[in-house]
Amino acid sequence: MNDTADAMEKIDLSPINEKIATLEVQVKAQNERIMAIADSNIRTSEKISDAIVLSRETSATVSGLRKELTATVEAMDEKLNTIKHATVNPLAK
Repeated sequence: MNDTADAMEKIDLSPINEKIATLEVQVKAQNERIMAIADSNIRTSEKISDAIVLSRETSATVSGLRKELTATVEAMDEKLNTIKHATVNPLAK
């Protein structure tokens, strides 16, 4: 048993410890990158939500304007027909 302990003490673990330290740094960097990507995704999602809301508001505005324009055109057509009937000479027929 004492021989095994002596043999273990003779093993140079410094390369393994260096690899572990290197891997820890790499994992930390990857975790930071993952967090940065997650933050970016959140900001992008917020912008997309804002764009969807703006799109819906614009659509509602356009729909209202379309209705107003249709009503205006119909009213103008009625007035134009009234003017046509008023200016036509019934004796000319």
